[in-house]
Amino acid sequence: MSSSTPDEQNPHPQNQPTGPPPPPAPGPTAPDGRDTPSTYQPGPAYQPPPSPPPYTPPSSPPGYGPAPASSYAGQPVALSPSDERMWGMFAHLAPFVTALVGLPFLGPLVIFLIYKDRSAFVRGHSLESLNFQLTLLIGYIISAVLFFVLVGFFTAAIIAIASIVLQILAAVAANRGEEYRYPLTIRFVR
Repeated sequence: MSSSTPDEQNPHPQNQPTGPPPPPAPGPTAPDGRDTPSTYQPGPAYQPPPSPPPYTPPSSPPGYGPAPASSYAGQPVALSPSDERMWGMFAHLAPFVTALVGLPFLGPLVIFLIYKDRSAFVRGHSLESLNFQLTLLIGYIISAVLFFVLVGFFTAAIIAIASIVLQILAAVAANRGEEYRYPLTIRFVR
């Protein structure tokens, strides 16, 4: 292979173009004189695909009630009247369950914290139950002190029986959708 100079590769340097390359040939023009790119034009038998139907949110399956109400972030969803009655009743029955761990006021407190902004009815019943449990706690502490003089056994038994009866009455009232006020209860939380 021999090396050659640029003059030897192209024997006629005067035929080489000088300057920028020529612009491409103009395409079809629009009625206002602008150039338009050439595009594919479908034939007369062309049918565009059908557009999909608009989105509709799914409804709940039959037998499960209406779909839950949507809410914006930070805005609690209100409870239905049957749910209000149910959680109001649970606020009075929860101390029976949470007493197994030694904290009967814990059940009404949890229900109050969860549902206080969603239902005034549940808020009222859970506050009433919470205040009653705190009043009972004071009664049991006084009874424990009175155990030394043997009166504490009687006061603790009276408090226990009265609390069971009053909590059941309150749960029944809440299930009916009625307000209930425990007697002799100190209102610590409002």
